[in-house]
Amino acid sequence: MSRTGNEKDLKGRYGSFCLLVLGFVSILTLNAFILWGSTSFFYPSDAWNSMETSFSDACSIANILTFFVIGLAAFLLPAVFQRKLFRIGSFLLVVAFALLFLPYTGRFESPALLVATGILSGAGSACLLVTWEQIFSEQSPIGIHRVILVSSILTIIPYLMILLVPDGQVLLVLSFVVLPLCIGTLYGSMRLPADEPLRDPNPPQHGKRYRTALEGTWVALPCIMAFGLISPLIGAITLDSSVSAAVPTLFAQSGNAAAVGILFLIWRKLKTYPTIPQVFVISLPVLSIALILVPFFGQEYRYVVLFIGAIAFTLVSILVMVSCIDIAEDSGTSLVVIYCLFAGVLYLSRSIGELIAGGMTSSGYSQSVQFIAIAFFLVYIVSMVGFIAFHSISRGQGAMDRTEKPDRVPANDIRTRCEHLAREYHLSSREAEVLEMLARGRSVPAIAEKLYLSENTIRSHAKRLYVALHVHSKQELIDLVESTDWPTRGQ
Repeated sequence: MSRTGNEKDLKGRYGSFCLLVLGFVSILTLNAFILWGSTSFFYPSDAWNSMETSFSDACSIANILTFFVIGLAAFLLPAVFQRKLFRIGSFLLVVAFALLFLPYTGRFESPALLVATGILSGAGSACLLVTWEQIFSEQSPIGIHRVILVSSILTIIPYLMILLVPDGQVLLVLSFVVLPLCIGTLYGSMRLPADEPLRDPNPPQHGKRYRTALEGTWVALPCIMAFGLISPLIGAITLDSSVSAAVPTLFAQSGNAAAVGILFLIWRKLKTYPTIPQVFVISLPVLSIALILVPFFGQEYRYVVLFIGAIAFTLVSILVMVSCIDIAEDSGTSLVVIYCLFAGVLYLSRSIGELIAGGMTSSGYSQSVQFIAIAFFLVYIVSMVGFIAFHSISRGQGAMDRTEKPDRVPANDIRTRCEHLAREYHLSSREAEVLEMLARGRSVPAIAEKLYLSENTIRSHAKRLYVALHVHSKQELIDLVESTDWPTRGQ
């Protein structure tokens, strides 16, 4: 390729990256106000602000239900959800913001209006987030990791700029700047050329694939629930009622930047991201100890605890988006179903945590008692999740010990089976190498590092292997290797 061609390709990739970052920053900024914000940003009137729980509760419930409804519908009617969620989500958000202007006319002063706008906003936000996840799944993993990390850092800039706007004008900025930018960039991102082909929305034997996917990742779900429960509890007991509504969201944005820095350092050192259970095992015990020490320190220390909690929740939120793509790819399942399940569990547990937090703050107990109670609650959650995981692993190992599986492939004989498949399907030597490593369960980044190749090259080899071997996922490839007839050592 000529130098001019290389420059055009570089400019095209840079332009695509900027478009994806700008679009994702827009949806994150919008969510910071409609999901985690307050109607005090929209209306200067105290009368309307007294009814803000009507908006926030309706928005949260609609957001959670929409995730589960989309996931269920994508499982039952997968063909319906090819690119249609963008139109639905955009329409719902446009109508919601149009309704938010009605109180300024002075003729529609009813909590029912805020409930309606909350429902539309929550449902529309969920639809657009799922659409973004679909777009990410079609791009190269390294590029998308960068998009998510850079966007999480940059979101704090527009958020701080909007906070400088007078409260009564925030709605104007969101309606005529952020929302059009969000919809426009998402539409443009959908038209970008896909680095990865869209997965089969209705793969054969999809029920078995989902069971296989959950069997390998179910431990992450109780960890996600724990993070969702604890996050609002920490915010409720570390911030008193006199604190501005912007403070919790500001801490969340600061936590985004810190979490991205942590993930970047881990990636530079290990060439991979931590798993959700790993973040759980490290962060929640730290939070437990920090909460126990809170009564012995001043208000500044409480902000430190809140900041740590924001980092932990942000880490999980980012890892959910990244992990769901990997899970869907490895198991050959629908990304929409997997993401909606994980995101729905995260936001549902967060809402439950908000209810518990509301009950604790209105209980009349001193803050010292609340801190200690939540700290022990954290310890209890860590112990229970650890016990469940250990019990499941032990039971699975015991079942394997009691049951003979003569067709199970010994680790040192995987190469023999892969060589047999390579000869039968006329695979190249490089494809045979990739086949063996995939059969051993290695990830794409690990294979790329081992063979000194790029991840995109390994993915290209993997796709050709799937076509040649007539499989649709990494799990099916492993099953094929295990079921391949081969001469035993004694023959």
